[in-house]
Parts: sequence; structure tokens; C-alpha cells
Amino acid sequence: MKKIVLSVISIVIVMSFFSLAYAQGNEYEIAEFDLKVELPEGWIALTRDIEENNPNLEELGLNYDELLAQFDQFSIYLGSVRTTPLTEIVVSVIEHEDYQEINNFNLLHNEQLDEFCRHIMSEEDNDKITNFGEENSIDASEIENVKYSGYNIYKNNDITYVVLDSSRTTQNKTVCYQQYTTIVNGNMINITLKEYECEVTPEDSNLLKNIATSLTFGHIDEKDKSILGKFESNNSVKSVSYSLIIAGALAFIIVIVTNKVIDKSKDTN
Repeated sequence: MKKIVLSVISIVIVMSFFSLAYAQGNEYEIAEFDLKVELPEGWIALTRDIEENNPNLEELGLNYDELLAQFDQFSIYLGSVRTTPLTEIVVSVIEHEDYQEINNFNLLHNEQLDEFCRHIMSEEDNDKITNFGEENSIDASEIENVKYSGYNIYKNNDITYVVLDSSRTTQNKTVCYQQYTTIVNGNMINITLKEYECEVTPEDSNLLKNIATSLTFGHIDEKDKSILGKFESNNSVKSVSYSLIIAGALAFIIVIVTNKVIDKSKDTN
């Protein structure tokens, strides 16, 4: 597992800041992965091609170099922030050999996806999140106390998502998350909503679903469904579910907004 985690994190070594997301209205294109996605209107959008003098950086209390470094480190391509109520959405694309083998969640049976999710929900596997920091040079305090509370499977044409609900409590403050996770063309795409007031409202849940529904690819690879046979064993399922947990755990340590924005949001409310 250490090798898997290190592989996921070490992607940053080969990724370039010039793999950008280009906007046309509310639609953003990530050319490197031949995908497009729409972000909500009225939110502050953050991309890898943001200019250093962009007023949104000051509004959010963000440092230009630190933001780009964070985007690169955690494979983030898009971020979107709403200040009232304070909420952020992060779109990340992660490359890993496990995902290349699966190629596309759409090739898997619902029973197999359910199996992945049951492992993620289980206390045994859930507890492994707290060990990531110590074993893989990630600050354990950043990803401990994460609790998965539910899941469902959402199919939209050629894209199948695992939708994960979770929360994390630190210093008597709880933040809630909802994450749409899929694998397409051998890459994992995470669309994560982070609600600082710990209530993912039906409206925000529907908004996130609309973002996931808006995701399109210029081309989706075809792959022989015979690959399904290699995931029939319990060990194979658990191996891939650990990769999903790793990806999810990485999403939890992504913090775009700063204390400045959090304090401002409290004052507004």
C-alpha cells in the first residue's frame, strides 16, 4: 500500500503547470485529459492558468505560488469557492496504474462497485486512513477522523460514478463532504464538495450532481470487458478499494480557502 500511496503522490513530479484548464463561459476544458466540465455561476473559479494579480486571490486570502503548488501536489485542475455559505468544489484528475487496469467504471458491474464501497465504509478499511500520514510522510493530523457515512452509484450515459458521503471533525469543528468519483480512460476523476458548515443541503447536493452530469470527454477508450475477470476475487477488490480510499483521503487535505475567508463567512452569517 505504501507503494500505491507514494505513486499517487509522486505524480506531481511529472505533471506540468502548463497543463491548464481553459474556460468558455462556465464550461472548463482540461485539454490534457480531453474533458470538459461546467462549474456553477456566481462562484469564484480558480484554475491553473490564474494570473498572479487576479483579485480573487486577495479576496480569498490566497498566495499565488502556494495555490499553484497545492494544485500541482494534489492533482487539482479546477477549484470553485462560494463564500456564503462557505463551500468549495475541487476537481482533480489522478493517474495511477490501478486505474489504468480498470480503465472505466462503466465496465464494472454494480455488484463490484458496491463491493468497493462496502470496503470503504467498513471500519477496518476506514481506519487505514489514519495511518497514511505516518507511513507515507503525510501529516496524519490532516486526514485523521474522516468518517464515511454513505454511498450510492450514479450512472450518466458513458460515465459511472461512486458517490461518497463523509465528514471530518477536528478541534470540535466538523466539515462535510460529498464526492463523485469515477474512472474514465484509465484516470480517476474526483469532483468533491466541501461544506464548512457541515450540512450538504439538497440544493448543494443537486448542484454537485449537475457538475458531475456536465462532465464530458472528447473520446472514451473502448476496452474488452474480459478485464472484469481479474476483479472477481476479494483481494483484487480490496486492492482497488484501497486506491479509492487513498484518493479520497487526499481530497480531504485539500484546503483552498483560508482562515481569512472562514472568519469573513462567520461575520457575514
